Amino acid sequence: MSDDSNVIQLYNEEENQLLNFIEYRRLQVRGRNYALLQPEEDQQTLIPFRVEQVVSDEGNAEEEMYVYVIDDDELAAVEAAWQKLHS
Repeated sequence: MSDDSNVIQLYNEEENQLLNFIEYRRLQVRGRNYALLQPEEDQQTLIPFRVEQVVSDEGNAEEEMYVYVIDDDELAAVEAAWQKLHS
C-alpha cells in the first residue's frame, strides 16, 4: 500500500483523462507561485505549473488551481530560478 497524500490529480482536456502528478518543489518567481510537478509514471521529468488561489464569492481562498505554463518568457524565468537554486 502506498501513501497517495502528495498525489495531485489534474484533468487534461485534450486527452480527456486524469493525470497523476507528485509535487516536487515550489518556487516563487516574479511574484507568482509555481509548482514543479513530476508525472507519476515519469519521475525524471519536472513540469512547471503556475499555482493560483481560487477565491470564493465571500473572498476566501478555497483551493489551489494549477495552470500549465506555455508562455516562453514565463518558462524561461522558472527555468532560471530553478537553475539558480542548483548552482
